[in-house]
Amino acid sequence: MVDVMNGLNDTANGSILFIIKDDGRDLKYENACRMWKMDAVIEHASQKGLKKAIEEDYDMIVVDDYLGDKSGYTISVEILNRKNVLLYLLGNDKDDISVIGAFRAGITDYIRSDVSAIQLAARCNTTIMRSQLVYGGNRQRGKEEDKIIIEDFVLDIWNCCVEVNGERVMLNKMEMEVLQVLMEHPERVFTKQEIYEKAWKARYVSGENSVATHMHKIRKRLEKVGAEGHIETKWGIGYRFRVKAGGRKEKRSES
Repeated sequence: MVDVMNGLNDTANGSILFIIKDDGRDLKYENACRMWKMDAVIEHASQKGLKKAIEEDYDMIVVDDYLGDKSGYTISVEILNRKNVLLYLLGNDKDDISVIGAFRAGITDYIRSDVSAIQLAARCNTTIMRSQLVYGGNRQRGKEEDKIIIEDFVLDIWNCCVEVNGERVMLNKMEMEVLQVLMEHPERVFTKQEIYEKAWKARYVSGENSVATHMHKIRKRLEKVGAEGHIETKWGIGYRFRVKAGGRKEKRSES
């Protein structure tokens, strides 16, 4: 094992938060991460782990699917609704619907919980490195390239939030992905199918109502910062992001 590791020079130098059961894996995970020059932070209490995941910055989060007081799936969804982060869910669920649901929630991968510590650390290292390559080195929160700015309206992709005139409102990950599609091409009208497939990288099924549901939620959130008028419905066609918000409370127009 040592010889193999000595031949691997590419390391992410990242930090990983493990929210896992207290079943004796701690030392194995810590040693495996150390081999890849990564820091391992381990938390057994689900609520403490959730608090750390949301309030602190880690390059990756690994969550056990089955914890004592709260399901790992629920914890993962709560984390991903608050921030954009690499997240592995460890479990042995053979139900396709459950696993697909986890991916729809935004997890990076679903991995069998019996994976060896060294293999898990290697996967984490590779995934973090790929992310760093895409974002040009260690990805920092709030960099300009992680934002779409249209006049005074800012979509902060990394932090999953919208800022308007200094006021901030949080989005969940799926809402952020929908808004990102619209804001990348302002004033263009997208059909529900286009939004669904571009935002969530999945095949649209006729009659699917997720887009309309998320649009409603986005509008409700934008109301809190007086920016709901940026999202316009083109009846019978779809939706668009308006550069000039006809419905802005502070700048109402006749349209």
